[in-house]
Amino acid sequence: VWSNGEGRFVGPGGVGLGLASPRQFERTLRRETLLLSPGDLVVLYSDGIVEAMNLDSEQFGEERLMEAIRDCAAYSAA
Repeated sequence: VWSNGEGRFVGPGGVGLGLASPRQFERTLRRETLLLSPGDLVVLYSDGIVEAMNLDSEQFGEERLMEAIRDCAAYSAA
């Protein structure tokens, strides 16, 4: 979540979508409520983004993801 120039990661617990039976998914699901204001940004991503590696086997990581979000936060979705 990106709000007022500050970013934070929200990661409620539970099994990832599609990784378990619907019954097990529902049993382990943890819901979280976010209060959003106009101009806030929510970015949904999978581990494939932060675990992607360059030719030197360095992961992209959450820090770089946050930098990319910060660099693009002022743009519209369009």
